[in-house]
Amino acid sequence: FRLAVNLTVKNKTTDFEALTNNYQNVQLTLSDIADVVKLGHALCPAQLIEGENRKTVRNSSNFLQSEVIILDMDFSKKVNGEKVFDATNYKPLDTFLDTPAAEPVALAYTSYSHTPEHNRYRLFIPLPYLENNPERYKKVVQTFIEEYKADTACSGVCNVFYGNTNASIYNLVTGEVYHA
Repeated sequence: FRLAVNLTVKNKTTDFEALTNNYQNVQLTLSDIADVVKLGHALCPAQLIEGENRKTVRNSSNFLQSEVIILDMDFSKKVNGEKVFDATNYKPLDTFLDTPAAEPVALAYTSYSHTPEHNRYRLFIPLPYLENNPERYKKVVQTFIEEYKADTACSGVCNVFYGNTNASIYNLVTGEVYHA
């Protein structure tokens, strides 16, 4: 899978500089992606246009191509500017994995904010083609977000998704499961 990784980020961070810079375009297998997540590194589901000195900056204008969607399943909504738990569409990860909606998902992992009481996780869904049009890609992402009731804040073409050194990772293609 062609995407971008940032090996300078570990777990969730508020360091905007680190979250924006130092991405590397890579082509990884699902097992490689699981390894990146386990190390806590950040993922961008798109490859990015490289700038001067091969410097790669994560922003929408640098979208090059993508063949995957990553959905953030945090089951929250904003109330008075604060994120609060929204039980309306809540599905624990184990429950979700037993639904037909899990069929197109190749990889799922628990996010840095995951707790046993409030499961938060990411879904890695391959596209059947390589998309190089950012507007079309954004529409596809938004369609999946609506269908899966995922976090609408993650509808950009170059969103960052944190890794998690404490993640449980489910490779739904091979059946492998990794628990930190």
